[in-house]
Amino acid sequence: RAMVINNVCLLSKKGGRSGEFKRAEEEQ
Repeated sequence: RAMVINNVCLLSKKGGRSGEFKRAEEEQ
């Protein structure tokens, strides 16, 4: 699921979705 984490990381950098980034980290 590294790609998903990477995608969320890019989204957080572009849109600032820290909430989704946290969720992705918890899933890992």
